[in-house]
Amino acid sequence: MTRYLYQIHVIEAMLVIEIILIIIAVAISILAQYFLQREEKRAKKITAELKNTLIDMINTEAPYDIHTFPKKNLHLPYVVKLVYELDTKIRGDYWDKLKYFILVVLVKDQVYYYLESKNWHKRGFALQALGLTQTISHEVRILKMLRDRAPVIRFNAAASGIRLKTRQSTDAIINAMNRETPFARYSYRDVLIRADDATYRLLHERLREEKGDDLRVCCLEILSQKMGYLTLQDIESDFTCGHLGRLWWATRALENIPCPESLQKLRELTSSEHWQIRALAARNMGVLVCRDCKEELTRLVEDGHWYVRLSAALALKNLGKEGKEILNSIPEEKKEAHQVCSYVLRLPTSSLGKEIMKWFDANYFRKVESEPADSQ
Repeated sequence: MTRYLYQIHVIEAMLVIEIILIIIAVAISILAQYFLQREEKRAKKITAELKNTLIDMINTEAPYDIHTFPKKNLHLPYVVKLVYELDTKIRGDYWDKLKYFILVVLVKDQVYYYLESKNWHKRGFALQALGLTQTISHEVRILKMLRDRAPVIRFNAAASGIRLKTRQSTDAIINAMNRETPFARYSYRDVLIRADDATYRLLHERLREEKGDDLRVCCLEILSQKMGYLTLQDIESDFTCGHLGRLWWATRALENIPCPESLQKLRELTSSEHWQIRALAARNMGVLVCRDCKEELTRLVEDGHWYVRLSAALALKNLGKEGKEILNSIPEEKKEAHQVCSYVLRLPTSSLGKEIMKWFDANYFRKVESEPADSQ
């Protein structure tokens, strides 16, 4: 009996402890929510005050000094977010000088402190601040963060470094991109693709000097996606190097090098030993609406690899009426080719997509060559 009562008391004590723990957990949750909401309201209030002050100053081009802004409003995360927001909307010498004054003079100590923080959120805010100033003196600090242990900081460093528009920063970002895993490279690629003309010209210089396979691939990944920066002479060695990555991106670049020689190179690449290259050559013919390449595309529709057949069929459909007639003419006896042609013909629109159609027609160059000089 005594043992039974003891067990009941133990169970009751455990239930009381459990209830107390639940109450404590709920109380902590409520308090945490309260403090988070209070901090959020405080952040909104400070940001609104600082924003109104900055907008009034910009509208009137008022003079400013270190006493213009209360120190309590100069918390780096709030300042960086606000300056970044205004920087996308406001242009002018006054704003550039005011922005520089805020980030380099007023919150400089916070930036350097955050940059060495163990908290990656803080390091991220510091990098954004350095990137917004676009100051060459910060280049070493920014590029150092390209080797940070946190991937998001490395990506932030690339985004900040690209604003400097120097050969050193461009080379460092390309080298960092080369060190990353295949999927992580996209963050660097996006930053570089959105860069301006000056950065593309620096990349072009690096490509002409670079001999390493992997680093040439990095440069080609960027330059091949814009028109006007690459020539056939720049990528001639990539077609004969034996490196599949270089060959693939050089083939991709032909889409943006509009000339008869590019079309001839695409015709040659339809006989490549690599199915990836044959498929890409077919895709480019479709994108360029190359109606003189119907023979090569018809041959690729019967290729041994399914993706090459699909790319060729999509390209033929993109040629319009003539291409559709070829797709309809494939006999049922050629089972695999007929199957992919039937599938593509049933698609409501070309899977190449209207958004990647080029503004020029590849046949334009043939027309220009055949016209007399006085008619041009």
